[in-house]
Amino acid sequence: MREEMRDRHLLSIIILFLFRLAHMSLELHDVVHLIPPETMTAWQSMYERHPGLKTSSLMLNAALACAAEAHKSQTRDSGLPYIIHPVTVAILVADVLEDPEAIAAALLHDTLEDTPITPEEIVSCSTATVLRLVRALTKIQHLPAVQPSEREAEHWRRLILGMAEDLRVIIVKLADRVHNMRTVDVLSQERQIRIATETRVVYAPLADRFGLQLWKAELEDLAFKSLDRSGYQSLAQALMLRKSERQDLLDAAVADIRTELESNQVAPLDVAARAKHLWSIQRKLVDRVVSVDGLHDLHGVRVVLDDVGQCYQALGIIHHRWQAVPGRMKDYISHPKSNGYQSLHTTVIGPGGGQIEIQLRTREQHRIAEWGLAAHWSYKEARLSATSNEWFSHLQDLATDQAGADEFLEYLQKTLQGGELFALTPTGDVKRLPARSTVLDFAFAVHTDVGLHMSGARVNGRQVSLQGLLQTGDTVEIQTHPRAHPTRDWLSWTHLPRARQKIRQYLAHYDPLVKATASDTVSTSTSSKGKALPSIVSVSDSIAEESTMILPLGPSQPLSKTATSDTTGMLVKMASCCWPIPGESICGYTTRGRGVSIHRSNCPELLTIPVDRQMDISWETLGHTTGTARLWIHGSDRHGWAMDLMQAVTSQNASMAGVQITVKREAARARLDVQVQSLHHLNKVLTSLEQVRNVTTVVRETTAGSISRTNISSTSSLSPKAPTRRRAVRTLEKKRRPPNEGKLK
Repeated sequence: MREEMRDRHLLSIIILFLFRLAHMSLELHDVVHLIPPETMTAWQSMYERHPGLKTSSLMLNAALACAAEAHKSQTRDSGLPYIIHPVTVAILVADVLEDPEAIAAALLHDTLEDTPITPEEIVSCSTATVLRLVRALTKIQHLPAVQPSEREAEHWRRLILGMAEDLRVIIVKLADRVHNMRTVDVLSQERQIRIATETRVVYAPLADRFGLQLWKAELEDLAFKSLDRSGYQSLAQALMLRKSERQDLLDAAVADIRTELESNQVAPLDVAARAKHLWSIQRKLVDRVVSVDGLHDLHGVRVVLDDVGQCYQALGIIHHRWQAVPGRMKDYISHPKSNGYQSLHTTVIGPGGGQIEIQLRTREQHRIAEWGLAAHWSYKEARLSATSNEWFSHLQDLATDQAGADEFLEYLQKTLQGGELFALTPTGDVKRLPARSTVLDFAFAVHTDVGLHMSGARVNGRQVSLQGLLQTGDTVEIQTHPRAHPTRDWLSWTHLPRARQKIRQYLAHYDPLVKATASDTVSTSTSSKGKALPSIVSVSDSIAEESTMILPLGPSQPLSKTATSDTTGMLVKMASCCWPIPGESICGYTTRGRGVSIHRSNCPELLTIPVDRQMDISWETLGHTTGTARLWIHGSDRHGWAMDLMQAVTSQNASMAGVQITVKREAARARLDVQVQSLHHLNKVLTSLEQVRNVTTVVRETTAGSISRTNISSTSSLSPKAPTRRRAVRTLEKKRRPPNEGKLK
């Protein structure tokens, strides 16, 4: 019975398939008169250039027939039949991507928006995947009465989400814009300016981001022509007058490069001259403030080789033969662009004394250089992954976030127009970020938990604020603390959509708790307990020079020295110059961009701080917490001495925050950073350390003075050692004294 049902089902599928095949052929025959002959000729030529598409010709012809029927009563602004546009877009897509469904989607991309055709009819002449692509390309219709910016943002948001599902969406969208710009001349001047501006600001950079360099160059030139027609024409004429002269130099350069490489046993696959497009030349003229005669790199030579090794070998040969222009060598093979572009660039003084830019790349790199992500698209990997394009990943995060229209469009345009930077972790990992990214952006790029618990950072070994701007080449070390957490200010300190999204989520969930007690803050800010942070992060609890946390300093606390704004949720730092611990009198002052710094009340550092920046703070205000005491222990070296010191500390329920042991001959010195709960707790730790064998001196480092304790009851028996202990104490006090302390007194 089951076999009979299966056979019937299979037979029905075959009958339906044959019916659709006949239906497809019939439809194209019936509507072929609606398609201009030259357009139909171009369509047939597409099959000749891409013979692999012939196996899908029935589906493609059916989609063409469906589009012709849907647009049969429509014309373009030029008066020509509308069907010319979708067919041209489909041919453009085919030249980039030999994918039948993408080509069918290009044919039908305007049908849902501009014709009465139904989704079911689209599926009947193509596939469900084609319908999904068409829907992703369709603009938002019948939106409520909203601002134009919101409508535009919603359209781009939908397009971005469609691109996230399928790379083919952006291919069709850019092909659509290329043909629209080719025919923009028939529109009014106002519409030309609007469309050309949008093309220059959004579409051309978008093509560049995805590596579609040929389309990017054409879009930029067409926008240049529409926005500055006189400038475009004058530049084109100036280049035309010099074309024959420069062509002779290029031909000579191509021949010399090929001969030089072959004589050194490097056989290039291709050596060809290339002319730079007009808009790139125009930008050089403006940036360098020169005339056309002052530009020496209007043309270049592209060399395609077998493998990467040959590229570097050819670079050495070229530099040996011709003089390289300093500062013009770029290695995009070792450091690819974000769109996947890889090539070696160099500029040399070529034949005739003119500068010639030379690009060296492999065949595969050349294909990707021209067509970007489309060059390695496959049916199985149609989805655009975050790892293939980090910029798009960030944009996708913002599209899925509940960000406003202004924020979404601002990020889209800012990042398309702006560049990018490369910063390094202490272990040498490279993080790619948008230009003008902050240290906080870097922290979230490393790991979400790192960003959420960031307390500080060092850039190139220098302490910086969270909102400090990064530059390419910076080495960034992120400091974290379990009690650190985001505040509302962080939203203005980061530019990455993913970071803003995580900060918003945290504030929405924990913001009411941030106003509670310090203990509440500790419990909520460690919600990521159990997740290990990356090893490149410097956690403030381990060998830290300053203890950093975020605690509520409630505005109800009386402040005798200055009236401050609401300090709830401010960043609080325990100063590393005087190492305050609970039980000692403390004072705080507001820093520039780094929260409140807590010092001992008698710390000389406070003498340099204006009174209006100081504030009275008590340990009760901070809540129940610990302080770090830096201890120096001197003694004679023996096996197991360091282990005994740490055991003496932990036996008093104190935590180790840092350890440094130095041994010189038989003398040993240890620096211990110990977290204690009070002065009484510290005394217990000191007493325990005194009991360790071979310990002669225990000193607590402070700026106001040092506490020296020894386990020797009779100083006479160790008289030679006594001067050494006294000098150690005095030396520590001298080191911690500010350089201007004498002047202040």
